[in-house]
Amino acid sequence: MSVMTQSQVVDLPDLFRYVLVNEICADFDGDGLVDGVVDTNDDGQIQVIEAEAVMGLYYSHNIGSVSGIEYFTNIEIIQLSAGYGPPDGLDLSQSTELIELYLNGAHLNSIDVTGSPNLRILEMGSNPQGGLTNIDITQNPNLEYLNLVWNELESIDVSQNQNLLNLNLEMNRLTNIDVTQNPNLEYLRLGWNNLTTLDVSQNPKLLHLFVYLNHLIELDISHNIDLIYLACYNNDLTNLIINNPNLTSLIASYNQFTSLDVSNAPNLTGIGCGFNQITHLDFSQNTNLRVIGCQENQLVNLNINNGNNTILTDLSTYDNPNLACIQVDDVIYANSQICDIANYDGWCKDETTSYSEECSLGIEDNTITNFTLYPNPVKDILTIGNTGSHEITSIKLYDALGRLVLAEIDNVNQVDIAHLNSGLLFVKIETDKGELTKKIVKN
Repeated sequence: MSVMTQSQVVDLPDLFRYVLVNEICADFDGDGLVDGVVDTNDDGQIQVIEAEAVMGLYYSHNIGSVSGIEYFTNIEIIQLSAGYGPPDGLDLSQSTELIELYLNGAHLNSIDVTGSPNLRILEMGSNPQGGLTNIDITQNPNLEYLNLVWNELESIDVSQNQNLLNLNLEMNRLTNIDVTQNPNLEYLRLGWNNLTTLDVSQNPKLLHLFVYLNHLIELDISHNIDLIYLACYNNDLTNLIINNPNLTSLIASYNQFTSLDVSNAPNLTGIGCGFNQITHLDFSQNTNLRVIGCQENQLVNLNINNGNNTILTDLSTYDNPNLACIQVDDVIYANSQICDIANYDGWCKDETTSYSEECSLGIEDNTITNFTLYPNPVKDILTIGNTGSHEITSIKLYDALGRLVLAEIDNVNQVDIAHLNSGLLFVKIETDKGELTKKIVKN
């Protein structure tokens, strides 16, 4: 910035000058309220002395380029919406009093805030057509809030910003970032970058973590006991150890998980883990669940029998061809739920999947093979053939909804089922060595 006398006129772009001359946008006493126009002498120009008198600038409409704002050397708060900036970047190194800077949509490739040690808030995002490629914030030790979403940053050094509480660098080009020197971080948003690793073990106060749409292979959140919200979908994760008692929301879809244990997240209210390769899911310990999305996996077992299914508003389990049964609290209540798949609402499952209160009925136990049931289909008398040494202790029959329809203890080799309704039945054979379940058809 060239040296100018206080009476000299600041060279400003036409639209920016028009705003400063005609719009009430200036705070002169630092109370956060606008007091008048910057052009206090009403000459249609902005002198250096007028720029230096401003402590805050507030204007919510697009003002094009903010070139010339560097002459507001005593300013504490800048809250503007810019359309573009100087091609060589913006130099605010002389704005030593700057505390808050909001400059969204400026299309700046660089900005110099190294002369603002008191800067607490820096928000300069939404720059899709030529955003920041670099920024130095190592001279801003008091920075608490940094939002540089939708720029072109490939790297950034936040090691000198120990007071950072909220860091948003979504939609950039970051390949790595070190946040181990930011122990006070509560909100960390790094979605839509090119990260392959991330260490959050030194961020014990972390509440919200957004790392979706990256290339992460592993993620350790075991040190983030206070974590409430985790969005890690669209990565390459294969394992996630969850021991986060305060976690309420987990979005982990589109990864490579084959298993996912959320039993140590008792306050979970919503989970999305669809489009993985998960075979077993047990939500019996998650009594606060309202939303479950586990569609397009390889599920064989799904247990949502947590004693509180009545608060579950959304259940998506479709496209799990091997899932024969979903274990629920109340099979009648489950069957009464409506699926509105077009609006992603209700309880939605495959037609081949049934609800039951005891899903072990839907899986044949092949560890005990020396029993035969005949005839099958059967009309009146079902015979249980025992070719081994296992002693049958009882026979129980359940219908397709998992309801007990007959219990036989005395005559365990032949069971009269003539009075039962036609359809699919599950025959549970209990023995002294274990139990197995077989399917029959009642004519």
